[in-house]
Amino acid sequence: MTEAANQYFQKRKIGIVISPKTSLEMQRIRSLYLLSGKKLGDIPTITDFVNGIITYFYFDLNLENKLLATSPWISSNGTIIPNLKKYFAKVEIERDLDEKEYEDFVSALPEDMFKSEIETTGEKSANIGGKQLTEINVDIPPNPTTGEPQQINMILTDEMVLWARKINKLINDILQNRILYSLSDLVKTIIEMVMSTRGKIGYAGEIYIAHLYNIEPKEFIKFKHGSPEVIINNPEYRNLIRVLTDKPMVDNFDEIRKKIYDATLTDNIHKMNKVFDEVDKKMDYDKLWSYVSDFNYKKALIQFGTFRLAVSRGLDISDITLSLYHGGLKSIFAKNRDLSKILVEERITSYDVFLMYLFDFMSEVYTYASSTNR
Repeated sequence: MTEAANQYFQKRKIGIVISPKTSLEMQRIRSLYLLSGKKLGDIPTITDFVNGIITYFYFDLNLENKLLATSPWISSNGTIIPNLKKYFAKVEIERDLDEKEYEDFVSALPEDMFKSEIETTGEKSANIGGKQLTEINVDIPPNPTTGEPQQINMILTDEMVLWARKINKLINDILQNRILYSLSDLVKTIIEMVMSTRGKIGYAGEIYIAHLYNIEPKEFIKFKHGSPEVIINNPEYRNLIRVLTDKPMVDNFDEIRKKIYDATLTDNIHKMNKVFDEVDKKMDYDKLWSYVSDFNYKKALIQFGTFRLAVSRGLDISDITLSLYHGGLKSIFAKNRDLSKILVEERITSYDVFLMYLFDFMSEVYTYASSTNR
């Protein structure tokens, strides 16, 4: 790393204090991945979950920023940009940079290709491959139910420092600043913003597929949203090729996908329920176990609807379990004569989203594998 890069990306110990609300929200969403049918040990660790949040935030913010030029409505209707000032106005500033210093900072930022990762203290040594890592102590205030303090010790590697600084640069571009934010406060604010806005629904839904295949959220997000010129022929993603073992099975869902899509274009509940019945008959549960991971495609598809509903409506696993004793999901919402229609519409939309995510990911891995072979 150059002298300029060392100035801005030097390793350091930092502490992050996250609000109880944000902490509980992350734990709530992580626990909901059990709905997929996967085992408890397959739930993304808090480390992996935070890694994914940081990379997801970068790509989401970068996309909104690019759309600003052609779509001015983004400035008031986007997921992130309209909220930037609200969340980042009080972020601690490490330094105000003059024009020359800022040019040095920007020139020190690398391309979108990294190779290290965050590890949780105790999972692996803090010295990986001879590289000293930056430690983050995430101090979570007392649990509102037990009063007992919680602490998550994390290791922030060079890669994640760089992702955070790339976000720092994007925010400066949008807000027309030349600020170097405190790294700890920057990461804390990114986490809290995603967990407090609509971004959490998009993020949680995207990594549902990663969770099924036991892929680290950060790796999945980078592969899915990274530029093709960076992804193609990058050996970092070779381990994803294994999912193509399931491609013939996924390809057979094409007819189902078309039926589901057609059903999203109508508000006819009878037609939607008819499609559910057809899909249920078409998908033979016993023949739909993945060859590369321990999940069943039919169960994962059906439960994705409950997962998205739970994430968006603030429900947790205990809410879902309790509803089984009181007539199902309808029992945990206020009585509404249109509720049945709403739940059916959300379910059909979730089927469509799941199959879209699945087909897109499988197609992208196939393209990558084909390019690598060439």
